[in-house]
Amino acid sequence: MKISTFLGSAVALSALGGIAWYAGGLKSIGLGAPGEAAAAAAAASAASAPRPPTTVSVYAAQTRDVPVAVEAAGTVVALETVDVRPQVTGTIAEVLVKDGQFVKQGQPLFRLDDRADRANLERVKAQLLRNQASQGDLERQLKRNQDLRAQNFISQAVVDTAQANLEGQRAAVAADVAAVRAAEVSLSYTTIVAPLAGRLGAINVNRGSLVQPAAASLVMVNINQIDPIGVAFAVPESQLAGLLKASGSGAPRAGGRPASGAGGRAAGPGGGRDNAESARSAGSGPRGDAPAKAPAQAPAGERMAGGGGAKPGAGGDKAGAGKGAGGAAMVSIVIPGGERGRNAPPVEPIKGRVVFVDNAIDTTTGSIKVKAQAANDKQALWPGQYVTVRMTMRTLADAVVVPQAALIIRGNERSVYVVKPDGTVEMRSVQTRVPSGEFIVVEGVQAGEKIVVEGKQNLRPGGAVRETPYVPGAGRRGGGGGAPGAASAASGAGGGGATGPGGAGGAGGAGAGAAADMAAPPARGMAASGVPGRVASEALP
Repeated sequence: MKISTFLGSAVALSALGGIAWYAGGLKSIGLGAPGEAAAAAAAASAASAPRPPTTVSVYAAQTRDVPVAVEAAGTVVALETVDVRPQVTGTIAEVLVKDGQFVKQGQPLFRLDDRADRANLERVKAQLLRNQASQGDLERQLKRNQDLRAQNFISQAVVDTAQANLEGQRAAVAADVAAVRAAEVSLSYTTIVAPLAGRLGAINVNRGSLVQPAAASLVMVNINQIDPIGVAFAVPESQLAGLLKASGSGAPRAGGRPASGAGGRAAGPGGGRDNAESARSAGSGPRGDAPAKAPAQAPAGERMAGGGGAKPGAGGDKAGAGKGAGGAAMVSIVIPGGERGRNAPPVEPIKGRVVFVDNAIDTTTGSIKVKAQAANDKQALWPGQYVTVRMTMRTLADAVVVPQAALIIRGNERSVYVVKPDGTVEMRSVQTRVPSGEFIVVEGVQAGEKIVVEGKQNLRPGGAVRETPYVPGAGRRGGGGGAPGAASAASGAGGGGATGPGGAGGAGGAGAGAAADMAAPPARGMAASGVPGRVASEALP
């Protein structure tokens, strides 16, 4: 009984399997249900149909002269400062100025009690008058003796004695004249005047205070020169050659003195350094490592005419860029937080010129000290104030620039979408060089080529696009785009994953990340307010 039941079940299962196999064979040769065949045909036609064009914002790459600058944190310093102390001991009789007052050179500040000095001056003047009277008497005596000697009434010895007495009296008169002058100088010390024009600090003495001419004595008041004023900053040693070239002090003359002006600068290649040196410095280790002594060769695209030629689209250096009168390097001094409102334009940078480059590199920081001088008639700069200094080292002539938001970042690779004449796009690798505000100098793109800026997150190579013009700065004003800013490095790093653009905000992050990548700080010379000497660029006009 059990065996017959088992055999029946096996036969039933075999029959069902055969029926299923037969149905599958019919479907494979197209003899299945008509609904399934129609669905498969519709899917195949949808896959083969062309995709609609993607709307993107494009920007035509342009050629511009891009100034390359070194940006550093600086401190405003007074070009001249004086601690006022008395030159004689005395009691203050009168205070003629107030705290914080602007004074001119030679303006009286304090008067001391001068009664004793005036009495001494009168005494030495009286002594002078008495000796002058005695001198006149001796002159008359000598004349009479000379007349008597001519008639042989007296001997020559008497004449000689009279002559000696007269000469001694003349010496006494000269001594009295010197004593009068000394008394006048001593009396002048009782009126303390400003040795330079500037602004006073806090006055530390009052009327009736006893002051003394000692180095450890109390400073009566401090004077700082305000106009013109100086700014002290430091640049990394990797920028020394460009700094000396820009300031016109790098080429020595035959006599050993540094050259000044256009006629004293050495001729030859531009010698400008790419900001790859800063990136090299950033990876050299923490503060205090051994400085990199061997300077790197300038890229071919940064050499002037006669120095090997420039790469297409790279731009070459302009000779004499960023120099003022006499060959001095020009600087722009920016006051942090100098904007008057959210929508107000930033305060114009203050222009100055380099007046001092130190004669040695600081081995503890790997930087060199520089001082600039600027006019300060509006008192916008104050001693001790922290500012940002931008010094133009060179200018890249005819450099190709694109918006930073157009960059697609994948690790160390930078690429952009280029619109071809047939309306499709291709992804092209580029080499980034110098950021310049919202733009960046790139190699690998020709001037006039259309670059996709917005909407690239939905693109694929070979895809069709519908073009709309990109307006620089519109994203920042509207607040919708990912503008380069404080979070640029983080946004750029985030955009370096597998997806590339990432999204609408990823475009701004990609461009800003490129700025952070190109503006690599040096490994040494870091200040509390930031990294001095970062390679940056002036904003494009």
